[in-house]
Amino acid sequence: EQGRCDEIWKKAREYGKSHATTALQVDAERIFMTAPPGTAEDISVTVSRIRTSKDTPEVIFLDVQCKKHLVTENSCNTPLARKIRDGFGAAVR
Repeated sequence: EQGRCDEIWKKAREYGKSHATTALQVDAERIFMTAPPGTAEDISVTVSRIRTSKDTPEVIFLDVQCKKHLVTENSCNTPLARKIRDGFGAAVR
């Protein structure tokens, strides 16, 4: 199980690297994060490896961020961002 999770984590980090348009900011054991978006075209990607307790399985989580145009915007909903989110599951299997 641990080996499979490590394999998925490696694929998730590669997916983040290949889809982010901003520079790498953090690449650590449990988190991969690129810099915040600076322009309307930028896509920032964070992939994290989370375990809430030793008795629960790990979860690999993807977050995609775009530059907000309005303070009230909560998510990045551009066609490219949706494509990145939609393709994540298949890419890490």
